[in-house]
Amino acid sequence: MKKFACFFSSFVLYYTGLNPEKNQWLVIFPDEAKTTKERSRKMKKKLMLLLVMAGAAALFTGCSSLQSSNAFNGQKITASGTGVAHVSGYTSGLYLLWIPIFTGSASEPGSIAFNEDSCNVTAVTNMVTKKSKNLKASRTIDLVSSSSSLNIPVPFPYIFYWRTVTVSGNAVR
Repeated sequence: MKKFACFFSSFVLYYTGLNPEKNQWLVIFPDEAKTTKERSRKMKKKLMLLLVMAGAAALFTGCSSLQSSNAFNGQKITASGTGVAHVSGYTSGLYLLWIPIFTGSASEPGSIAFNEDSCNVTAVTNMVTKKSKNLKASRTIDLVSSSSSLNIPVPFPYIFYWRTVTVSGNAVR
């Protein structure tokens, strides 16, 4: 394909040579070409930023943890029995309306679960009492739970939610 160009002071004429029967000339103004390249470059930057933010969000979504402590500083934590440990469990996750996308796993603390609804009080209570049982405690007392849900307004409000659930209790013999 042959291209010929004629340069004038304010624009460039390109002869495309696609059809020899018709003279096909394309007029390109330098300002238009410059703004098109700038727009394309800005769009690529925005898209790259969006992809980086989505990747970072995926890294931090879906968290679960299970911690226990037996450091009571000589204090008695229960009126009857012997205190073994204070156990605390936590899960959080990203939801699309009511559908779980990424959540922390209640069955395997510290790992991410896909499409598993583990951000509820029942699942986290099960996680805490299982840890209490593994510590050779006969019961778990003073269970306290907290759950919250936060709307994420980007990119569309009232569609994505961040849910968290925390349950803690004392393991005793």
